[in-house]
Amino acid sequence: IGVQGVDGGSGASSKIICTELYRQGYMSQKIYDADQEFGRKMIKLHPEVMLGYHLWARFIIAGMKKSDLFLSVIAKIVAPWSWEMAYRMGVIKRGSRIGALMMDCGVPICRFLGRIIVRKWSKA
Repeated sequence: IGVQGVDGGSGASSKIICTELYRQGYMSQKIYDADQEFGRKMIKLHPEVMLGYHLWARFIIAGMKKSDLFLSVIAKIVAPWSWEMAYRMGVIKRGSRIGALMMDCGVPICRFLGRIIVRKWSKA
């Protein structure tokens, strides 16, 4: 399972929540571009993390498309993550402590979920 396990080989966005936030005007071009580059690096270096992320993120996207309130709540939750990610990508000068904590917790959780998917697929 490689990149195709994450995006189906279509070249689709690797960071689907941020893509929806950008599409709906909740994220600047500068932060979005850094986010997309971060996602491409994660696919190459840690595909299991991206598999785990896509497992749960698609449900968030469905809610974002149905409810403006849910969309605005998610935008507020994702903002610290996106600022920290942009900082780590060298796009902005200051990150976010909350975003760093979110990454420190979120990446291992997504990795765990991704490894479950890989194990399930390898047994099939």
